[in-house]
Amino acid sequence: MLVAIWILFTVIIPILIMPNIYFIKLRRRKTKEIEKISRKLKDKSKEKTLKNVYDYITQNYTGIEERYKLANYFKLFQYNVDWNLKHKKQFLACHLQNWMTITLLLNTGQFTRKEIKKHIYVTRYLTIHQYLIVKIDKQKFKIDPFFKEFNKLKYSESH
Repeated sequence: MLVAIWILFTVIIPILIMPNIYFIKLRRRKTKEIEKISRKLKDKSKEKTLKNVYDYITQNYTGIEERYKLANYFKLFQYNVDWNLKHKKQFLACHLQNWMTITLLLNTGQFTRKEIKKHIYVTRYLTIHQYLIVKIDKQKFKIDPFFKEFNKLKYSESH
């Protein structure tokens, strides 16, 4: 019975109700604040821009290190990128960190939605998790700000 409740609250409900997790697509936001930060993070190299955005997210928001704090679970539905940009040094779940990353990357003008893919899986703790695969030319990068991962994938891993 406990396992069924755990799966319901950590996998099924998040998939059904949290935008940007699975079914619901969030609309891209474009505001002065988002554009200002995106311009600061943009570099001539797309790879460097990607790293800049990743660094910005990981330096300003917490993830895995605060995942067990009960108070953080009330923040799971804060999809307003502008609000999150003004409230740094806070916990953001993986789907929110990814939404922030996607929004900033798209607003640099260097990336398209086709180059950014979300990957969703169930962790060994039976919770749902999301990370990004970003394609730059013929190279792919696994970006997971929540777990602090920025990896260039080997050719065999990227297919």
